[in-house]
Amino acid sequence: MNMKKYLIFYAVLLVGVAYYVYYPFPPDADEPWKQMMSMVMIRMINHVCIFEENIGCSSEIQCRKRFSRFLTKSREELSDENLEVTEPLFGGVKVRLYVPRDSNTERRGFVYIHGGGWYLGSVSTVDEKTREIAQTLKAVVVSIDYRLAPEHSYPIPLEDCINATTHFLRYAKDYGADPTRIGIGGDSAGGNLAMAVALKLAKSRETTLPPLRTLSLVYPALQMVDFNLSSYITYTDGPFLITKRLMISAWLIYAFGHEDPFPEFFNNRHLSAKSRNNIRHYLNDTFPPENDSEVQLKRVVILTKV
Repeated sequence: MNMKKYLIFYAVLLVGVAYYVYYPFPPDADEPWKQMMSMVMIRMINHVCIFEENIGCSSEIQCRKRFSRFLTKSREELSDENLEVTEPLFGGVKVRLYVPRDSNTERRGFVYIHGGGWYLGSVSTVDEKTREIAQTLKAVVVSIDYRLAPEHSYPIPLEDCINATTHFLRYAKDYGADPTRIGIGGDSAGGNLAMAVALKLAKSRETTLPPLRTLSLVYPALQMVDFNLSSYITYTDGPFLITKRLMISAWLIYAFGHEDPFPEFFNNRHLSAKSRNNIRHYLNDTFPPENDSEVQLKRVVILTKV
C-alpha cells in the first residue's frame, strides 16, 4: 500500500514538474528546449521574488538584483593573451575597455551598452559577448557600466552613457582607435540607451566630435507609447523571457524609480487618446511575414564594417 502511495506521489510530482517546465514554443523557434529550460530558471526567479515581496522579506526589485549578482560570473584576471582589458573612467563613468593585442594602431571602435531592464546587469554580464566583439572585429570595445535604476533612474543612466561615449569619441586615438570609425550598440535596455545616445549626439551642437558610424541594436526597447501593440497582446504571458508585465515594470523603474502607476500603463491608460494619436504614426505594429527571413533580419540593425 505504501508503495502505491509513493508511486502516486511521484507521478503527481512528475506531472507537476512537466507542467512547470513545458511551454509550447512556435514550431520554427530556435532551439526551443534550450529556451524552455532557460525559461524555467527565469520563472523560478520570478516566483521567488514575488513571494519574497508578498511576505515582506524584500522588494521584487531587490530580489532580482540579488539573483543577477549571483548569476553573473566574475573574472579574477580581466586581460588574456588576445586582449588587454582595463576598467578606467570615461567622463567620470566606469567602463570596461578591451584593446586587442596586435600592432594595428588604426582599429575600429565600438561602444557597447548592456541590457537588463535598466536596473539589472553590468559589464561582467556581457563580458563574454564584448570580448567576442573585440576579438572578431579587431576593435577597441568600450563596455559602459552605467548606474542602475531604481537608485539612479532616468536620466542618469542615459547621461552616463552619453558622457562615456563622448569621452571615447574625443580621445579615441589615445586608446588605439580611429575616431572616424566608431559605432555604438546594445541589447534590450542597452539598445534603448544606444539609440538615445546616437540621437542625442546627432542633434548635439558639439561640432568637434566625429559622428558615430554604425548603430547595432539587439531586440531594443524603443517605445512606451502603446502597450497594446501586436507583440504585447500575442506574448502577454510568454512563452519568451519578457512578458508584458516585466517589460512595463522595467520601463517604470527606469523612468520613475518605482512602479506606482503600473495599472494605468498595463491597461494602456497612461496617455490620452489625443496624445497617443499625435505620436502613433511613429509606431509600426505589423509583424513581418511568416518564414520571411530577409524581412525578419531587417528588424535588427547589424553592425557593419567601417
